[in-house]
Amino acid sequence: MEHYIVARNADSLFPYQGWPTIARDGNGVLYAAVSGHRLGHVCPFGKNYLYISRDEGKTWSVPLVVNDTAHDDRDGGLCAWGDGNLLITWFHNSKELYRSRALLAEDQPVNNGAAAMPISYAAYDMWDQLPLERMQENYAFTRRSHDGGMTWDEPTPVLFSAPHGPVRTVSGRMLYAGLTSHRLVTDAEPKRRIALMESFDDGKTWERLCLVPELPDADASDPCEPHCVELPNGEILIVIRSWRTESKKLNLYLTRSVDGGKTFEVPQPIEGLYGAPGHLLLHSSGAVILTYGVRFSDEKPIGSYARVSYDNGHTWGEEFMVGKPSPTWDHGYPSTVELSDGSLYTLYYQRAYDTDEFNSLLGCHWQLPEKP
Repeated sequence: MEHYIVARNADSLFPYQGWPTIARDGNGVLYAAVSGHRLGHVCPFGKNYLYISRDEGKTWSVPLVVNDTAHDDRDGGLCAWGDGNLLITWFHNSKELYRSRALLAEDQPVNNGAAAMPISYAAYDMWDQLPLERMQENYAFTRRSHDGGMTWDEPTPVLFSAPHGPVRTVSGRMLYAGLTSHRLVTDAEPKRRIALMESFDDGKTWERLCLVPELPDADASDPCEPHCVELPNGEILIVIRSWRTESKKLNLYLTRSVDGGKTFEVPQPIEGLYGAPGHLLLHSSGAVILTYGVRFSDEKPIGSYARVSYDNGHTWGEEFMVGKPSPTWDHGYPSTVELSDGSLYTLYYQRAYDTDEFNSLLGCHWQLPEKP
C-alpha cells in the first residue's frame, strides 16, 4: 500500500477537514469533495471544498470552494462521469449557529478555537441579521458542474441526504440512497427512513423509487448514512449505518433489491462488521468493494477498513485496513475509486500525524486481493 497526505492545512486558522468522497470521471481525473474550513468536528464555519488530481491521486490541487453559505456546509458527496461532469451533494443545518452562539455568550470558544474568537463574534453579528426562516434552515442540496468543478449551477434543494451521494449506473440512471426528510414520507409512514431515489436527467430532478424496510433488530437504532451500488445483473445493494445499543458499536446493515429498486429485502447486519458508514464500489472484475471506518474497538487498531465480495454481496471476505491506524475516534468515512490499471484508491479523513490536533485528508493506493 502507498499512503498519501491529500490535503493538510496546518497553517490555517480553520485547519479541520472531514467526511470526504472521491470520484473519477471518464477522463481518469480524480475529484475529492470535503467539508473544510473548520475549527473541528462540530463547527458552524464549514465550507465544501473540491480537490482535483490528474495523476491518479499522487498530487492534488489547492482547494476550490464550492459552497460557502451562512451555515455549516457538511458531508461532500460526489458523483463524476464523462468529460468533467460532477454532481456534489451536501447538507447544512442551523443547530450549530445556536449552539455556538450559546458558547460565545459565555465567552467560550467554539471547539477550543480561541484564536477564532474575534471572527466568531463578527460572524454571529451577521447571522443575527438573517431572517428567521434562514436561521432555521436544515436542508440538503445537490449542485452540478460540467467543466470539472470550475463553475457550478445553482443549488437544488432535495429531501434526502447521505454523506457519499449518488451513483451513476451504466445506463446513465442515477441512484441515490438517502435518509429522508419528514416531507418525503406520509403521515402513515415512520419519519426516519432510508429511501432510494432515481434520476434520469443527471440529478436535475429525483423521484422516490421506494422506502427501504425498517431495521428488524430492537438493538439497532439510528439508521442513516446509506450508500448504494447497482450490480451487473441489475440487483441493487444498499448498506445502512446503525448503532448497536447493547454493544455500543457502529454496525452496517445490507439490503438487496432484485427488481431494479422497486422493493428491498429486510436489511440484515453484515456478520462480524462493526464500523460505518459504508461505501460500495463495483470493480471492473465484478468484485464488490466495501469500505468503512472502525471508530471503536478493543480488539484491533481503529481506522479505515475494507472487505471484498466476489458473489455480489452475499458473502464477504476478511476485513483489512486501508490506510493507517487513527490516533482518535474522529476519522473515517472512506470512499474508493478504481484507477486505470485496476488498482484502488481510498480517500478518508483523520489526523495526518499523531501530534496534530486537527484532521486532514489522507489517501491510500492498494491492490485488490486475489479471489480465494
